[in-house]
Amino acid sequence: MIKIASNDDIKLFISEAEDLIQKVELEILNLEEEPSNLQPIQELYFAFHTLKGLTAMVGLENVSEFCHNFENLLDKSKNKDLSESKIKQIIELMFDSLDVLRSVLKNVKKGDMKDIDPNIVSELKGGFDEVESEYDITFIKRITLSELKEYFGDKSKTFYKISIKIQSTCVFKKVRLFIIFRALNDIGKLVWSKPKPELLEAGEIDLDFDIYFITEKSTDDISNVLDEILEIENKVIKELSKDEFKEIIEDANAQVKTKGPSFDVKSTMLTKSGSEKDLDKISKMINEFAEDTTKITSIKVDIQTLEKLMDYFGEVIILKNQLNQMLLDSQDRSISRVFDNMDKLFLEIQEMIFNLKLVRVETTFRRYKRLVRDVAKETGKSINFSLEGTDVEMDRKILEQLNSPLIHVIRNAIYHGIEHPEIRAEKGKPKSGKLKVKTFRRSGSVYIEVIDDGRGIDYESIRQKVVDKGLYTMEEAEDLTKQELNKVILTPGFSTLASADMISGRGMGLAIVTEKIRELGGSLTISSKKNAGTKFTLTVPFSRAILKAQLFKVGGELYAIPIENITQIYFFNRENLDYVKGEEYYRLNENLVPIVRLNQYLDVLREDRDVLNTLTPMVENKKDVDMSISDEYGNSKDKIGILCSNDNINSTLFVVDEILHQMDVVIKPFRSKFSEFTEIMGVSITGDGSICIIIDAMNIISKMVDERKELQAIEVA
Repeated sequence: MIKIASNDDIKLFISEAEDLIQKVELEILNLEEEPSNLQPIQELYFAFHTLKGLTAMVGLENVSEFCHNFENLLDKSKNKDLSESKIKQIIELMFDSLDVLRSVLKNVKKGDMKDIDPNIVSELKGGFDEVESEYDITFIKRITLSELKEYFGDKSKTFYKISIKIQSTCVFKKVRLFIIFRALNDIGKLVWSKPKPELLEAGEIDLDFDIYFITEKSTDDISNVLDEILEIENKVIKELSKDEFKEIIEDANAQVKTKGPSFDVKSTMLTKSGSEKDLDKISKMINEFAEDTTKITSIKVDIQTLEKLMDYFGEVIILKNQLNQMLLDSQDRSISRVFDNMDKLFLEIQEMIFNLKLVRVETTFRRYKRLVRDVAKETGKSINFSLEGTDVEMDRKILEQLNSPLIHVIRNAIYHGIEHPEIRAEKGKPKSGKLKVKTFRRSGSVYIEVIDDGRGIDYESIRQKVVDKGLYTMEEAEDLTKQELNKVILTPGFSTLASADMISGRGMGLAIVTEKIRELGGSLTISSKKNAGTKFTLTVPFSRAILKAQLFKVGGELYAIPIENITQIYFFNRENLDYVKGEEYYRLNENLVPIVRLNQYLDVLREDRDVLNTLTPMVENKKDVDMSISDEYGNSKDKIGILCSNDNINSTLFVVDEILHQMDVVIKPFRSKFSEFTEIMGVSITGDGSICIIIDAMNIISKMVDERKELQAIEVA
């Protein structure tokens, strides 16, 4: 199946491949400068190994195999005492490979994801025989005149001049020549060439060359052999007379005896007849190099620099809000118009910085496959592990801090949840357990579910355990709901294991997870059924940096809810109120939506009642005070309803006192008596310097859904 790379994959490939190709070039130059130092070969090995994975990620399977071949060659070479000639051969192959990879990268940048020819990759393996051999392989072997006379005496021998032109698109000319020479040597003997064998076998040619050949085969036989070889554009096979062939061999022997400058590769490349052509070639090479090296398409930024940039921009947003408040007070329309134009630029800059901090969870989550494999092997279990929703993006900092808690949960699922194969077989289950990490985003939160099909939680055993630990009496334990027992499981020091080990930990794992998730402004919930499996749901905010929020007041205090959580805002109408089993609901388009009165939920009503009782001790009719409080905080017609939803099914209407304006808020950590109150994401500072509390509406809705499910389960039971 052909892999279709996403835009994110392609961007990652371009960024990483550019760095790796530069590293390959640097290490090749280091190796060429100091052939006795094999450290560059080690570095090249790792570079090609990484490139193999990157190219496979974007669907360039042939390029990936191409890199794999070089990886194998380097792996075999890194611990060998190689001769200088072998090092030179490796260097030439590396430079050729570099050209291929640069060409591929250049095409990908243009949007061309075409893979290289698979035949080139398969035939390239043959070219490595020369490097891997303990001896230098020479296909063109000169003969003396006395040896030639012996061939003349054999009437079965025929003498040929074979002129070949290879295609201009040929990437590895040296490998292509190697394949041609090997094929011809299988049916005859190569004795000379133009250019000379040293140059030809080193690949120091343009496209054309001549070879002189002795064989018993016919012209058609030679032609058939060459037709099987790719990238030959043209070939001319000419039979020579004995005198013509003798003249060629005499000239060859004379050149060998001279051993003058004509054998020098550099001088040969700049002869009078070819100097203009070679200079054009060099000029073209320089121009291409200049073009490739001047275009810098991406840069690497230290993550700490990015974090500082976000912090500074957050402070700028606070100052911007203060400036906006001042403009509202001054009513200066001309300055306000300039500010509005500036505000648009702020939003664009904010979006760009925010996107820089986003990463796909796949980068981290795919590493868990190795973790699951190792822990399963250590515990003697068989587990089929799968990932779902790895294309979800989230703030890098949150993902980084989420890694450790998630590892705890996965480890817990393997150790506590999934049974050994023989136990699963006795229960009628497949011997291999299933473990899945599912990720999805809903409004301003990211949900990560760790699901196993193991033994589930034995809540009766948990009840007995809480009694044994003295946490509850037996009567109290019998009344505990599953949700309350789940909270007990997540407390420090609670474990159903008789002893601890390196894998299970010492009873602190899930407590640590709960604390870490709470620090991130999220929550951890458990859903389990005995012998059916367990689902841990980790909910964390999509980002905790800067977001647009709707401000409102409850009990005279300032609060806000992220705009992305809000579906609609209504004037609260008491006529739409309805009651189901004593719970308040609001009728919207024939649907009943549960109500959360934030004054009661945040305990503002109780505190204000205490204040009124303190400040009005002389009030004769306290019933009147209570009624005024009820009107103010309970059923006033002037209330506002904010409809929030975390999916198409679960919605809640938050009732508030007064709706205000929207603004960009910079979320700051919130530490106070509410620090255990996970329904608060954090605080922010408004333009006039007031403190605003950010409500985590999604967390509140999730808890309400869980509570309703728990009550339904009790009623069914």
